[in-house]
Amino acid sequence: MSLAFVDRVPSEAELEMFRLILSTYQDGSGMLKRKDHTLPGWRDFERAVAVTFAGQI
Repeated sequence: MSLAFVDRVPSEAELEMFRLILSTYQDGSGMLKRKDHTLPGWRDFERAVAVTFAGQI
């Protein structure tokens, strides 16, 4: 099985999933706290990408 971004250019659906990953964890559940919101820490981001693209956690 080829991997998006690694072995090939991502499909439109995969690119949309990646875009949605980038907008996660701003609801108070992220590791990095900012004034009125949070952002994903490296572990949050790594796990979200692995789950979305069938990688290992």
